[in-house]
Amino acid sequence: MLEWISFALLVTTGQGIATQLLINCLGQAEKKHARVVLIERHEENLASAGMMKKAGFYIIDRFYDPDKRESGSRCSVIFQKDILPE
Repeated sequence: MLEWISFALLVTTGQGIATQLLINCLGQAEKKHARVVLIERHEENLASAGMMKKAGFYIIDRFYDPDKRESGSRCSVIFQKDILPE
């Protein structure tokens, strides 16, 4: 069963709030016995990219997304983290 845990947050970088939200979401995914977690981000958001890589995520896709991304490269990146083995 596919289930979404979604949040959007705009804060000053370096406060650790997004990292704590990510940790909480990963905890929820584990409790629900998720096998993988997927995250989409703007390609040029380097702060979130670093946070995701540090948490064990890896890139599985990159695509042009002009309807969602109005500036910069206009590309989205999908990250994946494996939680439980299949």
